[in-house]
Amino acid sequence: MKILHIHTKMTGGGIQAMVAGLTNEMVKNNDVTLLLIYKPDEKDIFLNKLDKRIKVISLGKTKPGFSIKHIFKIASFVRKNSFDIVHFHGFFHYHFLSVILNHTRTKIFYTVHNDADRENTYWEKKMLPLKRYCFQKEWMRAVTISNTSRKSFVQLYNSPNTLIYNGIGRFSSSSDGDSYITSLHLGTNTKILLHPGRITKQKNQVMLCRAVSSLQKEGLDIILLMAGGQQDEGIFAELKGYFEEGRIIYLGERKDIPQLMRNADGLCLSSLWEGLPVVLLESFAAGCIPICTPVGGIPDIVQDNFNGILSESTSEEDYKSALRRWYYLTDDERTEIRTNVLKSFDRYDISNCANEYINAYTKALNE
Repeated sequence: MKILHIHTKMTGGGIQAMVAGLTNEMVKNNDVTLLLIYKPDEKDIFLNKLDKRIKVISLGKTKPGFSIKHIFKIASFVRKNSFDIVHFHGFFHYHFLSVILNHTRTKIFYTVHNDADRENTYWEKKMLPLKRYCFQKEWMRAVTISNTSRKSFVQLYNSPNTLIYNGIGRFSSSSDGDSYITSLHLGTNTKILLHPGRITKQKNQVMLCRAVSSLQKEGLDIILLMAGGQQDEGIFAELKGYFEEGRIIYLGERKDIPQLMRNADGLCLSSLWEGLPVVLLESFAAGCIPICTPVGGIPDIVQDNFNGILSESTSEEDYKSALRRWYYLTDDERTEIRTNVLKSFDRYDISNCANEYINAYTKALNE
């Protein structure tokens, strides 16, 4: 099968992790090309994690912002190459022309990686009637990633879709994360929280830092490590005061998130909205207990006090309460939850996820 995946760039993030995982798995038995809109740079963490057999092509975009010429470049690339499958990962405003020109020649898929309404950017909101039409006519076949994601999709588009839960690959062993955490010279009772995620409104980091700082002042012996790009400079400016306190540490973008997870005591997911966050699946693979807000697909796979801790809402007080419950777990309770976390991973192995996508592709090609 000749498959094309298209995304903007391969910087650190959940969608990029999924694209890397899917293409790495699919290339084992298929001809896979990855088309990137932006010119690669040193921030493209997942570019170095791609299988060498994947054909990686860049359109060379360097400036941020919307670019009309790249709409035509993508459509031209798709039309000139005879792909069986073309798979978009968001950013419909770059792909609408490709769908219109090529839907009769190739099967086109689009994964909705977030809440269906929330994923729509300014330009996609302008194009919403066209996007809905493409989904309804199955010119572009939708894939949703959780039950909650599917509900939001049906509500917005009233269109057919295939539910395929996200997946990730199993982690390779490394002691990098242990080395970093050891370098912090922690006390014997200190517990480490890790929050990987771009600095954005969605990830709700201001609330997270307020909650953790408040608990630290109550006497809880915790350190919060935050890793991710500074996507929203305004929010990052709000966070700087917490970083100066010394027990909330900003690490920037890191390549060793899996290793940090394996050596952390808990993973903080404080989001206001989500699809099915890949970082949550990574915590399952690492055996790191997730402490989550109950948004998007998270409650679909996290059971409170079984394989994680769920807050009652996205409010600061409710999240603080969830963190307290995590902090005061007994050793036996903590061990039991970690065991359940590790067992929860099997369903989300990338091989299972990729097989479901291949089955969906095959079904479409046989219609």
